[in-house]
Amino acid sequence: VINGTRKRSKLCENFYENVIKIQNEMGMVFHNKEMSLQDLKWAVYILVSRVLTVQRGDGEGTQAKVLIPGIDMINHDSKSPH
Repeated sequence: VINGTRKRSKLCENFYENVIKIQNEMGMVFHNKEMSLQDLKWAVYILVSRVLTVQRGDGEGTQAKVLIPGIDMINHDSKSPH
Protein backbone atom coordinates (compact mmCIF):
# COMPACT_ATOMS: atom_id res chain seq x y z
CA VAL A 1 0.00 0.00 0.00
CA ILE A 2 2.78 2.42 0.90
CA ASN A 3 4.68 1.76 -2.33
CA GLY A 4 1.47 2.19 -4.34
CA THR A 5 0.80 5.52 -2.62
CA ARG A 6 4.33 6.73 -3.27
CA LYS A 7 4.10 5.68 -6.92
CA ARG A 8 0.73 7.43 -7.32
CA SER A 9 2.11 10.57 -5.66
CA LYS A 10 5.08 10.64 -8.06
CA LEU A 11 2.75 10.14 -11.05
CA CYS A 12 0.67 13.10 -9.86
CA GLU A 13 3.77 15.24 -9.56
CA ASN A 14 4.87 14.30 -13.09
CA PHE A 15 1.37 14.87 -14.48
CA TYR A 16 0.82 18.18 -12.66
CA GLU A 17 2.76 20.31 -15.15
CA ASN A 18 0.56 19.00 -17.97
CA VAL A 19 -2.59 19.71 -15.96
CA ILE A 20 -1.57 23.35 -15.43
CA LYS A 21 -0.60 23.72 -19.10
CA ILE A 22 -3.98 22.40 -20.25
CA GLN A 23 -5.81 24.46 -17.64
CA ASN A 24 -4.09 27.63 -18.84
CA GLU A 25 -4.62 26.86 -22.53
CA MET A 26 -8.31 26.17 -22.03
CA GLY A 27 -8.88 28.94 -19.51
CA MET A 28 -10.13 26.41 -16.99
CA VAL A 29 -9.62 28.25 -13.73
CA PHE A 30 -12.00 27.29 -10.96
CA HIS A 31 -13.11 30.04 -8.61
CA ASN A 32 -10.23 32.19 -9.91
CA LYS A 33 -7.75 29.65 -8.60
CA GLU A 34 -5.37 27.33 -10.41
CA MET A 35 -5.43 23.69 -9.38
CA SER A 36 -2.66 23.01 -6.89
CA LEU A 37 -0.66 19.80 -6.71
CA GLN A 38 -2.52 19.03 -3.48
CA ASP A 39 -5.86 19.51 -5.30
CA LEU A 40 -4.78 17.07 -8.00
CA LYS A 41 -3.59 14.49 -5.47
CA TRP A 42 -6.86 14.82 -3.53
CA ALA A 43 -8.91 14.25 -6.70
CA VAL A 44 -6.82 11.25 -7.75
CA TYR A 45 -6.96 9.67 -4.29
CA ILE A 46 -10.73 10.17 -4.03
CA LEU A 47 -11.15 8.49 -7.40
CA VAL A 48 -8.80 5.63 -6.61
CA SER A 49 -10.46 5.00 -3.25
CA ARG A 50 -13.82 4.51 -4.98
CA VAL A 51 -12.81 2.47 -8.02
CA LEU A 52 -13.65 -1.23 -8.18
CA THR A 53 -11.85 -3.90 -10.16
CA VAL A 54 -14.25 -6.29 -11.89
CA GLN A 55 -13.86 -9.24 -14.24
CA ARG A 56 -14.86 -8.49 -17.81
CA GLY A 57 -17.25 -10.87 -19.51
CA ASP A 58 -14.90 -11.41 -22.45
CA GLY A 59 -13.94 -14.96 -21.46
CA GLU A 60 -10.26 -13.97 -21.34
CA GLY A 61 -10.11 -13.16 -17.63
CA THR A 62 -9.35 -9.50 -18.20
CA GLN A 63 -10.26 -6.91 -15.63
CA ALA A 64 -11.70 -3.42 -15.79
CA LYS A 65 -11.61 -0.52 -13.34
CA VAL A 66 -15.09 0.97 -12.85
CA LEU A 67 -16.78 3.68 -10.81
CA ILE A 68 -20.31 2.89 -9.70
CA PRO A 69 -21.98 5.87 -8.02
CA GLY A 70 -23.49 4.97 -4.67
CA ILE A 71 -21.99 1.46 -4.49
CA ASP A 72 -20.22 2.32 -1.24
CA MET A 73 -23.64 2.83 0.38
CA ILE A 74 -24.55 -0.86 -0.03
CA ASN A 75 -22.75 -1.83 3.16
CA HIS A 76 -23.87 1.30 5.02
CA ASP A 77 -25.63 0.73 8.31
CA SER A 78 -28.63 3.08 8.45
CA LYS A 79 -28.39 3.08 12.26
CA SER A 80 -24.79 4.26 12.20
CA PRO A 81 -24.21 7.83 13.43
CA HIS A 82 -21.72 8.35 10.57
